[in-house]
Amino acid sequence: MKTFTSKFKMIPLLMVLFLVGVTSCKKNNTPEPTPETPTANLTGKIDGKDLNISAANVSSTYYTTAGEASSSLEASAALDASGNKLNFFIDDLKNGTITIAPKLGTSSNPGNPNTRVNATGTTAAPVQTYVSYVNSGNTFYAISGSVTVVIDPAKGLTLSWSITFKEAGGRTFTSEGKFFLPFYTSNPKPKSAVVDPTPVSAKPTIDNISPTAGAAGDTVIIAGTNFSATLTENVVKFGSETASVKAATATKLTVIAPISQTSTISVKVKNSETTTGPTFTYVAPPTFASMAPQNGKAGDVLTFTGTNFSTTLTDNVVSFNGTAATVTAATATTLTVTVPANVTTGVVTLKVRGKSATLASGFTGIFTVTVTVPPTSVGTPGQSYLLNGSYSAFAKAVDNEGNLYVVDENQQLYKMNPSGEILKTFAKGDITFEAMNSYKCVAITSNKKGAIRALFYCATFPNGQAKAYIVAIGTSGTISKETQTTFLDQESAGMVWDNSNYYILTSHYNTDDIVKINGTDGTFAQYLKGGPSGDFDGNSPYSIDLDGDNNLFVLSYTKGQFSNSIPTKQSLVKYNASKVRTAVIFGSYVDGYQDGELATAKFKDVRAIAVSNQDIFVGDNGNFRVRKIATSTGQVTTIAGNGKATEPTNGNQPIYAGGLLNVNLRGSNGLLLSSSYGALYNFSSGQTGFQKFVLN
Repeated sequence: MKTFTSKFKMIPLLMVLFLVGVTSCKKNNTPEPTPETPTANLTGKIDGKDLNISAANVSSTYYTTAGEASSSLEASAALDASGNKLNFFIDDLKNGTITIAPKLGTSSNPGNPNTRVNATGTTAAPVQTYVSYVNSGNTFYAISGSVTVVIDPAKGLTLSWSITFKEAGGRTFTSEGKFFLPFYTSNPKPKSAVVDPTPVSAKPTIDNISPTAGAAGDTVIIAGTNFSATLTENVVKFGSETASVKAATATKLTVIAPISQTSTISVKVKNSETTTGPTFTYVAPPTFASMAPQNGKAGDVLTFTGTNFSTTLTDNVVSFNGTAATVTAATATTLTVTVPANVTTGVVTLKVRGKSATLASGFTGIFTVTVTVPPTSVGTPGQSYLLNGSYSAFAKAVDNEGNLYVVDENQQLYKMNPSGEILKTFAKGDITFEAMNSYKCVAITSNKKGAIRALFYCATFPNGQAKAYIVAIGTSGTISKETQTTFLDQESAGMVWDNSNYYILTSHYNTDDIVKINGTDGTFAQYLKGGPSGDFDGNSPYSIDLDGDNNLFVLSYTKGQFSNSIPTKQSLVKYNASKVRTAVIFGSYVDGYQDGELATAKFKDVRAIAVSNQDIFVGDNGNFRVRKIATSTGQVTTIAGNGKATEPTNGNQPIYAGGLLNVNLRGSNGLLLSSSYGALYNFSSGQTGFQKFVLN
């Protein structure tokens, strides 16, 4: 009998021949279903990539033996011309859903050799149902998920799946989809012909490697079986060069790529045969040359140019000021990238295969968010506005819609729009996680994405016991508990949050210090100490802020003999997450006013800072100006203020609204930056009203 493969490439004549052949070989009188020309391709996704495979590229083998109740099916979909494919093996073919377990004989499940089929398929034990994915010489076996089979005797078989794979480095990825086999019985073989793709073997096997490309010195993980836990018993080579084995288990080897060229990886364990695995591709480090456009908003599509990008989308990892973006197309020199939601102005970073891209000379990598908002919401660029109300210079925040959160002299919290109109006054009844007699908002802050966190000091009902909580404030005004804290101070001079911990400027230890509150359990400890024997060269911290990379900036000063005198010393320093001072922005007090190069610029009594990823805004209280330090160029410019607190015009009243450089300042004890909306708010202690500067 002539058999036909189910390649689905049918023409009328072949269909007739097929029907004649199958009918002549039938051993019973059950009518054969009328074949139908396939109408559906294999469709789905794998590792974020869409699959749309022609039916002509799907083949199958139907395993059946007379006298046995069950049959098996093996189907394979060729994903491209380079040998990448999806394989499905269904041990007991019938209607229903099959739960996928890690494949015996693979790195995920080495299994018991006594219960598995050997290389010739002659044992009685069935082969486990499995799904495998072959990509660039690596083989991944599904570790979980399910496969569903629906058989319609009159039409054919539909197979759908939703599964998870795991690569050598530990990363998991998913696949889902379905395909239709109208002639799934057309290529029959006896069940004894079934061969386990992971047979029992004394020599090592290699499933896959991670990463598949990199440079000499990179760490490469090899997943497989029959490795030795004794490092020296595993001989790993990249081509002809031997790699150093740093860690080993029976199913995983961690090695260092030697100096070599693109070649296959091989493994030999003790006196075993050598097993050759996938290819490791040596690549040069990436460069990031340009981004177009360099401004925009969430959802915009940008084009990156550079060198040594990967054509595998997921190898290219892009972040906008810490927020992950989606890469939708890639060549070796260009990437197409979609700007993520909640994007904020800042530096764009690019990693290719785990390697950070080097910025081309003259390219800053900064993406500026431009947001179209009604003029009444923010205002006209280059203008200053006076907003009413007396609020703390130290407790203020802004969300991702540009709304302000401010605290009055009684430590009550308000939400207002960018024009200063109060949208909500927060009352004790808004705290629903515990009954309260009263609350005080001790401190409040926002991260660079506009999420709001506050420190509430509360008197509980009915016994009046004092408790403190870190709370989250939603855009709708809801208050939810993040954690209860043992930090019970009722006053602070500022708080910042790095998404894990909270840093509060306080006098808790009888000096002006920075306290760190653990965001998980609420415990606290002194983080940086002020005063003569402290961390700030004898100064006391006065203002703090974080940039988009969670570097902590601390403005500190030393007062003169009298409490109202100007500082005798002042400094602005930068600390990394390990509490190491990595930069001194300015470190000495020079009485005067001068813009230009930071090294020669002069400041007088700086009392406030607001930090973005590319600029530092400072409130120069002694000069009655707000100034900007551009970190990329080291240039200092004045952005607001004419150098006067009052001016004898308009009935001897100071001018607080108008052109940025034409207005008086009511001092500058606190700054709040709304990067996405291009607004900078200036607060001065003890004054009614605060100023809004709409930046150019």
